[in-house]
Amino acid sequence: MPRKPLKRVQGERFPPDDPREWLNRARSNLAQAQARIKGVYLEDLCFNAQQAAEKAIKGVLILNQVEFPRCRRGGRALGRGNNRAGLRIAGTPREPIGGRQ
Repeated sequence: MPRKPLKRVQGERFPPDDPREWLNRARSNLAQAQARIKGVYLEDLCFNAQQAAEKAIKGVLILNQVEFPRCRRGGRALGRGNNRAGLRIAGTPREPIGGRQ
């Protein structure tokens, strides 16, 4: 059975301090998280979904010129950055992206 060609997600590349690059990277991780590939562990898909969210938020912080610590504790860093920038970040999502499966 022939495999379907992978959909290209990556668009134009931008420097790492450009929010568009972080949104491109977030889209790439989201595409990986939504992939239904036999043999892929659920936790790997969840990791890619988490990475997509983190990179999208990083893009928003860069766009709004919010300084944030370079750490592996994004959640705690976001709490501080959220208040300084005046950005409101919603609570935890109630449904998965794309609705219930």
